[in-house]
Amino acid sequence: MTVKTRVEVTPTAANILAVWNRATAEQIAEGMEWYGVAHTLALELSPADVHRGAGILAALSPNESWERNVILARRTIAEHGLTGGTLGNSVTKANAILAGAEPLSVMGKGLKTRSFYVNIADPLDDTTVTIDRHAYDVALDLKNAENDRLSLTPKRYEAFSVAYRGAARTLGILPSQVQAVTWVAWRSRVCSLVTPARTS
Repeated sequence: MTVKTRVEVTPTAANILAVWNRATAEQIAEGMEWYGVAHTLALELSPADVHRGAGILAALSPNESWERNVILARRTIAEHGLTGGTLGNSVTKANAILAGAEPLSVMGKGLKTRSFYVNIADPLDDTTVTIDRHAYDVALDLKNAENDRLSLTPKRYEAFSVAYRGAARTLGILPSQVQAVTWVAWRSRVCSLVTPARTS
C-alpha cells in the first residue's frame, strides 16, 4: 500500500490575488463589507459591549457555517446561555463570555478563533487575519483539500497571515478584506462543486 505524504507548501500572495482577480463584482462588494456587517451584528447582540458580542460569535464558530454560527449566537443571548447545539467546548466558552469573561482569556490557543474575534471586534485592524479552511486553500490554490491540509502551527499560521498581508499591500486594502473577499469567492466556487450537505 502506498502512503501519501503531505508536502509542506508555501502560501503566497500570488495565489490569493489570483482568486481575487476571479471574484465577481458582487463577491468583492460582499467581502469588502463582511467584517463591518459582522461587527454590526456583534453590536446588535451586545449593544453595551461589542467585544462580548464578537467573542460569542467567534467562540461558537468552530465547525459551523456562518449562518449556523449566527443562529447559535442569537440563541445564546435570547436564552441567557446555551446548553448544546454545537461543540461542548464552544458552548462553554460562549457562556463564559456571556457571563462577563474577557473573550481572549477563555478562547485558549486557537489562532483562527482568536483572529476571528479580533476581526469582528475591530474591522479596521490592519494586521490580524482569520485563516480558516477556505483561507488556507485560497493561499495554496488547493481544491477540495480536506485530506491535504496540515495543522496550523503558530509558525504556519503566521506564514499564511504574511501572504494575506502581502496581497493586501498590493491591493491597498486591509488584510481582513482580502481574506473576506477571497473567502466569499472561493466558498462559492467550491460549494458549486459539492452536494448541499457539504457546503458549510
